[in-house]
Amino acid sequence: MPRLADLCTIPLSGWDNFVEPSHRLGRNGLHNFVSYGKELFDAAREYLGPLVKELVQDLDDPDIYFPHAASDNAYLAASKACALPTEKMFAEVFPKYGNLVSASIPVAMDMALKSGRLQRGSKVVFCPASAGMVYGAVQFVY
Repeated sequence: MPRLADLCTIPLSGWDNFVEPSHRLGRNGLHNFVSYGKELFDAAREYLGPLVKELVQDLDDPDIYFPHAASDNAYLAASKACALPTEKMFAEVFPKYGNLVSASIPVAMDMALKSGRLQRGSKVVFCPASAGMVYGAVQFVY
């Protein structure tokens, strides 16, 4: 969803020569991260919830869900609004490490393994929503 690409950016030198103008881009200066979390999660509720529901026939069946760790509270609220089981949502990365962007799911898996919430045979769903907007849903047995 290119129209939402400016919701999460780290602009590099010359960025303004390659994209449409936006009041959001470059707001924190070059090489500085900026994210519009509320807008990101509003879009995630609209698109990611239906995508997960289409993939996962029984939302209570998976043992654990791994979202993108942009915010623990916002993701839990979005999950609740999408009728996803919030108690199975692994939202412990952001409070400890902040927004790790694409590394958030591997870090979450490692944390879940170490805490015992993820074990061999666990039914897992990846459900990230990220800048761009990019959505995905993957279901597998670990």
